[in-house]
Amino acid sequence: MRTLTRRGALGIRFEFRKSPAGVRVLSVTEDTAARRADIRPGDVLSSAGDTLFTDEQTFRRWAARLRAGTVVRVAIERDGTTLEPRELAIDERPRERAPGVAHRYTQASLGDGVLLRVIVSQPEHTQSSRARILALPGYRRDSCDWPASADYPLRRWVEDLARAGFTVVRVERRGLGDSEGDGDAQGFFEERDDILEAAQQINDETRELGPWLIHGYSLGALSAPIAAQRLDAQGVCVWGSGIDTWTEYLDALLRRRMAMLGAREGEVERAVRAQQALTSVVHMRGGAVSEALAMHPALEAYARDWALDAEKNTVDGRPPRFWKDVYECPTAAPLEALSAPLLSLWGECDWITTRGEHERIARCARRGEFRSVPGADHGLRACESATASLRGEAAGYAAGAAEAVARWANALG
Repeated sequence: MRTLTRRGALGIRFEFRKSPAGVRVLSVTEDTAARRADIRPGDVLSSAGDTLFTDEQTFRRWAARLRAGTVVRVAIERDGTTLEPRELAIDERPRERAPGVAHRYTQASLGDGVLLRVIVSQPEHTQSSRARILALPGYRRDSCDWPASADYPLRRWVEDLARAGFTVVRVERRGLGDSEGDGDAQGFFEERDDILEAAQQINDETRELGPWLIHGYSLGALSAPIAAQRLDAQGVCVWGSGIDTWTEYLDALLRRRMAMLGAREGEVERAVRAQQALTSVVHMRGGAVSEALAMHPALEAYARDWALDAEKNTVDGRPPRFWKDVYECPTAAPLEALSAPLLSLWGECDWITTRGEHERIARCARRGEFRSVPGADHGLRACESATASLRGEAAGYAAGAAEAVARWANALG
């Protein structure tokens, strides 16, 4: 049976420099490939093989493809001098560790042969748990494997639920972490189906760990009712979700964000009109980003804020077909058809979604309830207010998010 290899780690902290172009090393971790190759702080990594590190994304993509046990040749500049290329024997990236939690790294094989990494986190020193929680992720193309980010809120959330007696199942997406495949061009529905196919595959090997519960985080909440149906889940929880169509949600969010930042009404309306032009071409029609920019030149002023990339044809790192799927994804109807209990959770410092949206989500479901979590923002961070969250003024992790899920799940029996 074919198995996934673990992704590799260079062992450096870095920043990207434009001149000379490359990756400037800030620090080197002991007993790593970089340390053994005598790479030092201040060195600039300019290329590896045929890959020139002309921008940060190119380097990150190259580093993400590294696998443990491989050897790479890296060109280095030190104090203005080009050194002989160094060979780096790549180490296995560390795995997540936490007191009281056992993390098991397994895999699922999809119908087209692609292998996806699956991480099962459960209470340590026991083979039982109260329930299995399938964690459906948000839209960002980030790995769900966070070995080096011990304080990352989503990692703390997983660990808290495991210590509370639950098993949390995460499915890595194509092209991220250890997983195979190219997920950059995938639509929202394809990505959802990948995750659910993987969860169904590991159903038998985790069945003794309790019934399924579905947790949809942010945009992942749109998939939660479908996941509940396919996995015969005992309950559904959503966090930081919306219920309006995607275009209505984006307009309301933009107005809210700009008002919180003190923008004048005229500037708000100009930005909303520009966004509506973008959504009419990309989100509703699946047209190219370049087409939207050509038809509506005012969009250029917001290209950086909305991460518009005409060359790669992406909006915030996702292709038009992804956003068209999101626009076409029904919201209210799947909730109304849901027979399992639903908990709609909202962090009171969340500026990205609103209390009213979450109350409506709870009312749509036959057995829905709404609860708010004080001091938590959209990213499960502890904040004093929504404005503080918007400004990036977080004070750590909001433990109330996991506590609310655990209380609700325990009450289901």
